Amino acid sequence: MKIIKILNHNAAIVDDGQQEKVAVGAGIAFQKKKNDIVDETAVEKLFILNELQKKPFKALFGSENKMDAAAMQRNITWLEEHPDQLQAHMESLQFMTSVMEEELKADFSKNSIAYEGLLTHLYIALKSADQGEHLSKPPESMIEMMKLGYPQAFKSAEKAVSALHSHFGLKLPEDETIYIAMHVQRLIQQGT
Repeated sequence: MKIIKILNHNAAIVDDGQQEKVAVGAGIAFQKKKNDIVDETAVEKLFILNELQKKPFKALFGSENKMDAAAMQRNITWLEEHPDQLQAHMESLQFMTSVMEEELKADFSKNSIAYEGLLTHLYIALKSADQGEHLSKPPESMIEMMKLGYPQAFKSAEKAVSALHSHFGLKLPEDETIYIAMHVQRLIQQGT
């Protein structure tokens, strides 16, 4: 596996000739540089992301065109400390979107920008909740507008947040319902 980008001494984005992956292992990138070969026996974990997972994962590390090194380092460190969380969050994402689809009696277009925005937001919200971080509270006028103006989107988001707590024991702040509802409304407007 050839190094594409070093994330820290213990993690690197690598190419195995077929696709990019994130390799994690003690010292695998220590004193290495781009295009060096990683000792595959030193790799402890290898993250391979499918197309739906790439967008929220890239959002953790900065924009697709220019990765923010500080954000990347914080999130790689978090993933190293919580390796089970990536899979758990992906399961939570699938669970929440299925609850919202069921509530709306719709099938979200998985290839739309609106769906990618929803996944990205949900992933960051779940990770932030794990770390005890919260988004700023939306203005009251926005809360009322979403509740009254977009009741279907609000109700489906509310149900998904509640189901997440019931099913996984993970509680998102109430304010997250508004932000999730905005993404759901975009999906509804696009005809899901």
